[in-house]
Amino acid sequence: MARTAGLTRAVALAAALSIGGCQGGQQPAGPVGSAPATLASPSTGGRAPAGPGLVSSSGDSPAATCRHAVPSAARLTPGQDLVEGLSGTWVVIADGDMVSGWQVTPEGARLSVQDGRACSDRAGTRVVRTTSTLVDQARWVRRGTVRSLRVTPSWVARSWPGATEALVTRLRSAYPEMTRPGMADQLRCHVAFAASKDRWNLEPGRPDVGYPATVAAGCNPGDLVDPDGR
Repeated sequence: MARTAGLTRAVALAAALSIGGCQGGQQPAGPVGSAPATLASPSTGGRAPAGPGLVSSSGDSPAATCRHAVPSAARLTPGQDLVEGLSGTWVVIADGDMVSGWQVTPEGARLSVQDGRACSDRAGTRVVRTTSTLVDQARWVRRGTVRSLRVTPSWVARSWPGATEALVTRLRSAYPEMTRPGMADQLRCHVAFAASKDRWNLEPGRPDVGYPATVAAGCNPGDLVDPDGR
């Protein structure tokens, strides 16, 4: 009798658990003390993580603390992000375009954003120069018989790898020739491989051969002779 009563209680308990597990389509609870699963963090509004080198200003955690504030840095507004460049360069972007560029010291300082404030992992971090432009100057020139768009990039354009498409967009708005794929490829090539040159000369007379061939030609594809010899 005792064995039969025990079996009856076990069957009843199993039935009750089965009904509770399916009721309302709920998932069985996890182990006691386990954290509930989340589909999207409320602090990021469901956005994907910013990824390496990118700090989202709207992804601040309420519990996070600012180790060392950078008082010389401007505050970021919702929708702006902070991106790391090279050699102490940090860039504030919004919708993929640059808002401003910062040069910070010490060069190896790592920045983050808390409640719109720039914070650093090192005490004494400060912004030593800023710019809101990617191009210091651009104008048409004649180099012998060659017509060139001479571009003088700003310091942030030389030290921010993400500057390429922003530069193409800005120059296209002022120079219709930049809509040609070959001109855009020459510019991309200079950003990637000739950042240290004082000026970048882009020639509409050069053929559109695609980006890989433009790189293979040292950014100067075609038979057009470069007056500078490079």
